[in-house]
Amino acid sequence: MSTFLFLGGGGDPPDSKSIDAAFASILNGRSLLFIVDAVAPEMWSVEAAVTWLKSNTFYANIPVVVKDNIHDISDEDMAAAGGIYIMGGNTFKLLDRIKKSGFDSKLKSFLHGGRPVFGLSAGAIIFGASIATAACGLEHDENLVGLENLQSLDLFSGRLIATHYKNEDMDALIALGRELGREIIAIPEQAGLTLIGTYIQIIGEPGAKAILIGADDVRDLFPKDYLRIC
Repeated sequence: MSTFLFLGGGGDPPDSKSIDAAFASILNGRSLLFIVDAVAPEMWSVEAAVTWLKSNTFYANIPVVVKDNIHDISDEDMAAAGGIYIMGGNTFKLLDRIKKSGFDSKLKSFLHGGRPVFGLSAGAIIFGASIATAACGLEHDENLVGLENLQSLDLFSGRLIATHYKNEDMDALIALGRELGREIIAIPEQAGLTLIGTYIQIIGEPGAKAILIGADDVRDLFPKDYLRIC
């Protein structure tokens, strides 16, 4: 069965409307498990996170079950969910909770069962091979939980994911990619991508693009471009 994974570069609802529309079309009105561990309560309250989500017209009328602690997500919650939305915030805290709770295997099973998952910002970075990109760039995270093993879910065949990408981040990401021997897919706030099966498609507003950063070259990825990941 195909995997339906949607990643957004961050920002506010107007920035991600194209990727939100694509995710909502697959969700098709089914209930949404909304995971806010990365942002609540240190950055936002749970109520503020829900208000933010519901301000997006694509989710305004969708039933939402909110969880601010991954440890509290039951098998029944997973079975009842039509899709999962993982909100941004602190990437180190998010991955730490995912690993300690064993939620990484549950999340992969959910995806491999054909149900859609959306990751925004920190929620996108965790699907790369490592969250090392979270410490790079103008909008970087602090490792407040002292996480030492940055290996993450690795659904992109060894590539890393960077979000909130700006041109000023390029040199730091190139250096990181060379240090780790990995390619990096950098997503700005106005763009996103889908992983369906083994193919990535870039989604975004006109003029938006993602960047594939390799050891020796940099490639622009425009909306409707496809990239095979294995």
